[in-house]
Amino acid sequence: MNLKDALEKAFAAQDKPLPAPDEAERNRVLTLQRGKGQVHQVAVTYGESQGRWPRPRKSRVDKAIQTGKSRVLGLAAKDSSPSDSDNSKTVAVPIKIAVPKPQKPLQMSPAVPLKRTPKVLLTDEAKFLISESDNLSPLRLLALDLTAGCKESSHQIANPEIHELALGLDFGTSTVKVVIGDLSSDKSYAVPFLKVAGLDAYLLPSRVYESTAVSAGACGFSLQSGEFAFRDLKLSLLASPDSIDRQVEVIAFLSLVIKRARAWFFHTHRTIYNRVKCLWQLRIGLPAATTLENKFVPLLEGILRAAWQVASYEGTPERTRLLQIRTKAFNERMDEDDPEIRVIPEIAAQIYGFVVSSSFDKKAANRYLMVDVGAGTVDASLFKVFPGRGGQWHFEFYTAVVQPYGVANLHAHRIDWWLSNLVGVADGGSLIEALRANKFVTDFSSRLPEHNRNYFSGVHFHVGDPDHADAEFFDKKLMSQVQGSTLWRAVNDGFLSKEDMKGIPMFLCGGGSRSSFYLDLENKLQRMPGYSWLSTEPWQLGFPQDLEVDGVDEGDFDRLSVAYGLSKVNVGKVTQALPLPKVPIEPQESFTHRYVDKDQM
Repeated sequence: MNLKDALEKAFAAQDKPLPAPDEAERNRVLTLQRGKGQVHQVAVTYGESQGRWPRPRKSRVDKAIQTGKSRVLGLAAKDSSPSDSDNSKTVAVPIKIAVPKPQKPLQMSPAVPLKRTPKVLLTDEAKFLISESDNLSPLRLLALDLTAGCKESSHQIANPEIHELALGLDFGTSTVKVVIGDLSSDKSYAVPFLKVAGLDAYLLPSRVYESTAVSAGACGFSLQSGEFAFRDLKLSLLASPDSIDRQVEVIAFLSLVIKRARAWFFHTHRTIYNRVKCLWQLRIGLPAATTLENKFVPLLEGILRAAWQVASYEGTPERTRLLQIRTKAFNERMDEDDPEIRVIPEIAAQIYGFVVSSSFDKKAANRYLMVDVGAGTVDASLFKVFPGRGGQWHFEFYTAVVQPYGVANLHAHRIDWWLSNLVGVADGGSLIEALRANKFVTDFSSRLPEHNRNYFSGVHFHVGDPDHADAEFFDKKLMSQVQGSTLWRAVNDGFLSKEDMKGIPMFLCGGGSRSSFYLDLENKLQRMPGYSWLSTEPWQLGFPQDLEVDGVDEGDFDRLSVAYGLSKVNVGKVTQALPLPKVPIEPQESFTHRYVDKDQM
């Protein structure tokens, strides 16, 4: 609706006609002020309103025709506008417009997709080089009369000697190690379990089998074979400490270990112990951080008490009987005849062989860094050891950090890297299945490859490097734990000064320490860029003279060092260090306060 229509509608509502403009109104002139001081007069016209529709833009050609100008290829022609005289005539100059010549259409070749180089190339010989998922072949256990292992003593005389024995039980993620120490004769005996040569004879895989069907043979638990295999016993227990089923499985395994250890001990050393009454202690190790928190100590004490009782029964232990014995061991008080049970920090047991050797200087600072690389975890501790009265040894921990960075978790990290890079690759289905089947294995029968690239043969990468996964694990996880959370934090939290952190003796031990991947810790921690005040010196645990073990090299003693220390060490106080007291520094007055100017004389 325009203005006129609106006015007509408004006057019609009042029954009045729209007034017509008079002559003066018709001749009204509007004066408009324009930019740059110009004045423009516009006559008011009347007529039918056309609305405010935009006018079409005139092309350059239209403008040229109206103004009489010619443009050829963008060049302006001479102005031919009419002169001011009335007799002059307007002459239209012809417009010269350049018309482009027709061109042949371009001949476009059909689009060809770019052929990208694949990220991973699998050859016909592509093969996964690790096969541990079905590593459940029957163990070659030593042939023993297990009825002898049901007894706590084997003396056959009326008035036997009394010896106090300590059974050191190193319950690891992948294997268990046992050393029996005679505290009366100051001798220790490493217990073999398997018919193999060397160190492997003393490493019993941490797994147990159970049979429930009569057709499968004897019902119950066994170390040899069964319907169901329970692996990862330690990790499963620590992950679900309140699970009765996990507790029963660990009780069954440890009871079979105790029975075989006593059977071997009484058979091998029968000439001595047929005349001796044995009073036993049971000692088991835990990571230092866990022991200080006292979180799993009561749980392990109850499990060991139940396992000791189950080991005294002949025959195959069944789950029903184990449940009854577990309930009694957890809820009733100890009898006088029950063995003394102690849970000891593994680090304290591990270094015992060193502190009783001639290499230990009682007058030195005796601060040590111990890094124990196991199958599941890495236990790093910075501590001080000093002797006490009565043959006791006291341990003061500055820092103790346990992280899941052991060999099995390095293996899982590598598996994840391979899975992320093989998903979607043609013909990679069988390799992915093999990876997933072997991801969560912890009881390895052979060493892992030194590098991530050695997991496969016949696999080539055009983009990416498999060993990048190793570098990421080492720098962001392993070094962060040992260098940052263990060493540097001891200074940052005020336990030690920077002067105390130069040349810290470092012991790298455990099954994983044989790998060059973990051995690189010794090189990296000797000199650390940016931390000139922080350095370590690699040391090695010596072979104790009182340990009887066949076929084990001195360099492999660290695998048995925890079990040996558990069978011998008399641990006194195990404490957490307190931060150093902060000595307040009083601000010194400037010499100007004591200065007398000559003008003041």
